[in-house]
Amino acid sequence: MRSTRLAVGVSLARPFALLGLTVVGLAAGLMLTWAGLNDLAIWAWTVPTVFVGTRLLFSIVRDVLAREAGVDVIAILAIGGALALGETFAAALIAVMLATGEA
Repeated sequence: MRSTRLAVGVSLARPFALLGLTVVGLAAGLMLTWAGLNDLAIWAWTVPTVFVGTRLLFSIVRDVLAREAGVDVIAILAIGGALALGETFAAALIAVMLATGEA
């Protein structure tokens, strides 16, 4: 019975961990930009975004295999497009919105 509780606790904590990671990354990037450290700000926005994007990609693959496609496909395209165009702040905002929806 204890292992079941642990598994449930871990599964509930994961979305909040992603939300915390994305919010901290977004805030850190804003502070670094304000301090004039734009290169570090790009990393602060990109790293959490890649984590959320990777998790979203696995979720999309799982849904497609179950023959259920959702709006997550649009979100992963938006993140990928923003990163490809160098718009890391926009990608970070999308990642925060996705993490908020899962938490």
